[in-house]
Amino acid sequence: MGVVMDPRFGLGLIFFYMMTGALIAFVGMFDRHPIFKFKLPWWLGGIAIGAGMHIMLVLLAHDQIALMLQQMEWGTLSSPWWAIFDGMVLGVIMAFFEKKLAGQGNLPLK
Repeated sequence: MGVVMDPRFGLGLIFFYMMTGALIAFVGMFDRHPIFKFKLPWWLGGIAIGAGMHIMLVLLAHDQIALMLQQMEWGTLSSPWWAIFDGMVLGVIMAFFEKKLAGQGNLPLK
């Protein structure tokens, strides 16, 4: 049938993705990495933040994600660790739209 999901988990996911978007927006303010001084393109920040946040999500909610994927019967893609790849894709999508709407930052940091 369907997955019975705790409403608190769904609300937590909404806040999780809002926080992911906010972090990607903050990283988008930098043209160069402030410590290592290499050029920081928008897509690299999106991939890094998306992957990092989804690693945290899988570590914190592994059982809930595994239950949802098991109920969906996706076969070989039923591992919760695939969420990290999803996070990279979503991070790039968020970074793309944030760059198009707000632009790439140019902070006067030296």
